[in-house]
Amino acid sequence: MTGFMNRIDAVCSDGKSYQLLKQYEEHPYPDKKKYVFSETLPSIDSYAPEVITPERRAER
Repeated sequence: MTGFMNRIDAVCSDGKSYQLLKQYEEHPYPDKKKYVFSETLPSIDSYAPEVITPERRAER
């Protein structure tokens, strides 16, 4: 898995996985850009810099 993680630039997750990751004191992937795809998360925080909602998907 380490080799794979060295080759990627970003980590994408859904809202439920994001909630699980937030339980850790430090993010397991601190050097990766993080995107969360969710219909229910109201906002972003320092743990996931960008939340992609259905409205945001329509904008792109």
